[in-house]
Amino acid sequence: MPGIDHEMPLELIRNRPETALELPRRMPGVDIPPHAAARVETVDCTQAPIEFRADSVVVLRNETGAALMAVIVEVQLRRDSGKRFNWPVYVTTLRSQHKCDAALLVICPDRSMARWCERTIRLGPNGAITPLAIDPSRMP
Repeated sequence: MPGIDHEMPLELIRNRPETALELPRRMPGVDIPPHAAARVETVDCTQAPIEFRADSVVVLRNETGAALMAVIVEVQLRRDSGKRFNWPVYVTTLRSQHKCDAALLVICPDRSMARWCERTIRLGPNGAITPLAIDPSRMP
């Protein structure tokens, strides 16, 4: 059962999804598209027969409801090498489900964990995913 250290940042995002956008905006080179709404949506990244669940998902939508960008939010309190294999599944699944760009935002307790999380995850010779890792020094 996740503890308060894990659940508190997610509760903030559930109550105010825009928080998941304000955090990455503070990072160089991160552009958040103009949008009409940011809503917390299903965290189900299931892929039969294996089930994958992100901690939170925020989808930016335009005035007509079309998805513009999906932001997967994960809270990572300690190193878990398995996440470096699961996180790309979250990103590609949400990208496929919503037919839009997807980003992975990882909220970390300290800079050391953020450095570990923000390392680029190679998918093969022509692909990679780089998580956007946030630690307390980068939070507004």
